[in-house]
Amino acid sequence: MKKIFVFVLVLIPFVGIAQKNVTVKECEQMMREIANLQIIDVRTPIEFDSASIQNSVNIDYKNPNFKDSILMVDKNLPVLVYCRSGKRSYNAMQIMISIGFKEVYNMQGGILAFKSEFPEKVK
Repeated sequence: MKKIFVFVLVLIPFVGIAQKNVTVKECEQMMREIANLQIIDVRTPIEFDSASIQNSVNIDYKNPNFKDSILMVDKNLPVLVYCRSGKRSYNAMQIMISIGFKEVYNMQGGILAFKSEFPEKVK
């Protein structure tokens, strides 16, 4: 009984938190099926201006104010983050989970892979 109690106490902080690396095909499906999905591009503004996914918002991971800026995003709604290839967005996902975001998904392969698979959805 004591072991179960300790196990439950360890799991409590993680209940309701989702973080996952997802493929570009899964991302495209999420964009179609999740009406309140927030899409965050964590590349630099210059990269964002060159090409971005439709309906995405740019919040630069390299900006020293990233943590403050990301707080403009609703922590209780699902968030999809992407960058050029997936590394910055993975790191951004970890930060977002640490500051209380409930559901964050990292696009594996970033915009490079997404643009290759779904060029019509990139502006």
